Amino acid sequence: MIQLNRRLQQIADMVPPGARVADIGTDHGQLMAYLAGCGKIAGGYACDLNEKPLNKARRLLADYGLDGCVACVQANGLEGVLPGMVDVVVIAGMGGDLTARIVDAAPWLREQRIRLLLQPMTKSDHLREYLYQNGFCVEMENAVVSGKFVYTVFSVVYDGIPRTLGLLERYIGRVLDGDSPDTDRYLMRIRSNLCRRVAGIDRSQSGEPQRREEYQTVIGLLEEKLKERGYDDNCWEDLSGPGPDGPV
Repeated sequence: MIQLNRRLQQIADMVPPGARVADIGTDHGQLMAYLAGCGKIAGGYACDLNEKPLNKARRLLADYGLDGCVACVQANGLEGVLPGMVDVVVIAGMGGDLTARIVDAAPWLREQRIRLLLQPMTKSDHLREYLYQNGFCVEMENAVVSGKFVYTVFSVVYDGIPRTLGLLERYIGRVLDGDSPDTDRYLMRIRSNLCRRVAGIDRSQSGEPQRREEYQTVIGLLEEKLKERGYDDNCWEDLSGPGPDGPV
């Protein structure tokens, strides 16, 4: 069976059994091959804009005899997936701003109870803000350390209720409600990223006092949470680890 890295394994673990899945930006197709190969899904679609990665996915699926279960579709975002074709949409490995644009361009996601599994590489705060404002409910977030980086995976459904994000929630979402062993590392990573942003503003003298104040406030809130969870000032940086640029 295909072995997934921890990032993709976290996504796979959050897929409901028996679902039909569209993996948008499938790249090498490993996630779909794993899900189909272990019998967790009823089938689905590996979608990518570019032919080269899609050919890799085709070869992988064929090698495992799964090409009859998972179809490869060359398309931009969700343009190759029609309403009624899937129950779950995975968008992983992209920036949060691009992920939001892909979701926004598919209005049928608001018409059915489709589960979205979203794993932004950067700008998670932007993605959360889009989802909350546009009636999507983030039911769960799970942090995951994979390789050198710390990520979070959102499980989202549409319920049509616009929401307002609290300041801390904008940056860490619902990771504190998840059951991931990597939650503390995620909190530390967000703190580290925000500290770098504050330092950047100070160096550039860019005149962004409101943004700097927001970052400092969130840093303080994160430090309070970390202290509640048993950490002190001496271990935050050591345990935060590297991560993508900007709040992950």
